[in-house]
Amino acid sequence: MPQNLQPDIIKGTLLSEYEKLENRHNDRNQVYANIIALKSEFGITDFHTPLYVDVKQWIKFAYKDCDSMDFGYDMPRFDAFDSVIKDFTPDKQVALYSCFIRTANLYGYDISAAETALQKAKIDRLRVSRNHLGYFCHQVVSNYWYLFSLILLILVVPCLIMLNAPCDGMAWFEKSLQDISGNRYLNIFANALIILFDIDTDTPVITPLNFGGVAAYCLGKLFFLFFIANFVYQKIIDYFARLSYE
Repeated sequence: MPQNLQPDIIKGTLLSEYEKLENRHNDRNQVYANIIALKSEFGITDFHTPLYVDVKQWIKFAYKDCDSMDFGYDMPRFDAFDSVIKDFTPDKQVALYSCFIRTANLYGYDISAAETALQKAKIDRLRVSRNHLGYFCHQVVSNYWYLFSLILLILVVPCLIMLNAPCDGMAWFEKSLQDISGNRYLNIFANALIILFDIDTDTPVITPLNFGGVAAYCLGKLFFLFFIANFVYQKIIDYFARLSYE
């Protein structure tokens, strides 16, 4: 449709589409698709009803009318909805993807792609709101690279502690390591694995020698506990979110 159409013509076209919704014999799924396409093309977000509401109604009728559609047209494509939803703000994306998941799940359709998009929208919402802690906590659970990096960091810290201090005055810990490998660094790494994964063997002993050692040891423990608690908490939230869709 030409971009230079007069606003009155565009609004008139939209009104005629909205009038079609009053007749139940019309394909309301297609009518809402036409309305959304028009509004999106001309940057109209709040005429007659907000675009956000139009998209929710489109999702509803797309699945509600599936049983009356011919083969090949009776399975709504997530890509079609996703291309529209992703143009909204992250807050509205979260709400619309949740609406899509509830509706698709109600009618027994696959929701895996929508769940992935919802997680991405939640992360974008945290990023936009500058909630750095929430962003990090969510990424650790949903992004395997973040999870791998954090586990690597948790391994590196005890490895650094087990290295010998340049001089006795700088030593914060007294260490009693297991002799696993003839290579010094491999031996330190192996001892770190024993500590982290609580392998059933004689556990290496790391004893703080001063306040700095105690503080570092406590912070390390708290960080590890926070990592475990956050992982469990995020999984519980996801579990109950799934239950709410059923």
